[in-house]
Amino acid sequence: PSPWLCTDWGECEIIVNLVVVILCLCILAFFVLRSRTRDDKNETNSSDDFVIRISERRYQISGVLFDEEAGTLTFGDQSEVKCPMQSYKLLSAFVHAENHFLSNNRIVEVCGWSLENININQNRRVTVSLLRKLLDAEKSHVKIESGQNEQKEQGFYMLVEK
Repeated sequence: PSPWLCTDWGECEIIVNLVVVILCLCILAFFVLRSRTRDDKNETNSSDDFVIRISERRYQISGVLFDEEAGTLTFGDQSEVKCPMQSYKLLSAFVHAENHFLSNNRIVEVCGWSLENININQNRRVTVSLLRKLLDAEKSHVKIESGQNEQKEQGFYMLVEK
């Protein structure tokens, strides 16, 4: 005979135990779903107007595909360029940054330079210039422009030409 038929459903203990088990399963499902949505929100700018996350660590930025894992840029004509380390760090930081803005201090941090370095401004200009050349705005339509954010910090924006 089936356990369902043999059970005395008139006893309150059985019903209370079933309700507790169902409630625990609902709570467990709630926390699993909540943690998944929290993980999705923690990844800043995984997709937005011009940076589209194609897969894990691969991003389409207007006319160029940035493979963060391989450290390469693939342009529309299928030409592929390997990113030098400083340009890679900077581009990766731009992709993940809020509004694709990096303050001058954040650039120093990303590149691993010392704030006491007397050539810090020159290093920053050279690195941003190398990234601009690497992105080749005519092929990718991606530009790096200097500007200020809402907190009035000086820095650079990654922008797309329409």
